Amino acid sequence: MKTFINLIALTVLAAAGAWADINITFDDPNQTGTAGQTLNFLGTITNTGDTPVYLNFDNLNLTLLDATVSDNFFPNVPASLAAGASSGDIDLFDVTIANPGTLPLGTYTGTYELLGGADGNALDNLAQASFSVSVTPEPGYFALLGVGLALIGWTHRRRAIQAKQDR
Repeated sequence: MKTFINLIALTVLAAAGAWADINITFDDPNQTGTAGQTLNFLGTITNTGDTPVYLNFDNLNLTLLDATVSDNFFPNVPASLAAGASSGDIDLFDVTIANPGTLPLGTYTGTYELLGGADGNALDNLAQASFSVSVTPEPGYFALLGVGLALIGWTHRRRAIQAKQDR
């Protein structure tokens, strides 16, 4: 029984460390945009290990619910990476921010995971990288806000002058 438990522990440790040699590096992991804008997340996938690795699938999670995510895994990510090889700079995914009426401003976090392993059917977690999307108001928002406040101030001042003249 003890030998069996040791064997399971060694297998788990070997599997956990077997794919620790895959790295995901975003060109810009923290991007900012306004409603309607599309943000492109480019990056490089590198195999720093000494064995080839199949890249079979990815998994995207983003806390920003009011966005459309276009996963570019299948057209852009290579099917495998040889030992010491790199994908070069590729478009991993895109995030299109929703329209302003329904979207709260703020920063939303996400994770990008690569799944694969020793063959074309493996779905081991190879690597994970974090990213964020910050949603800001459109530049025209501040201009409209300024014009609105100026009009309110001008109207208030005009009424005050008119009230003085009426006395």
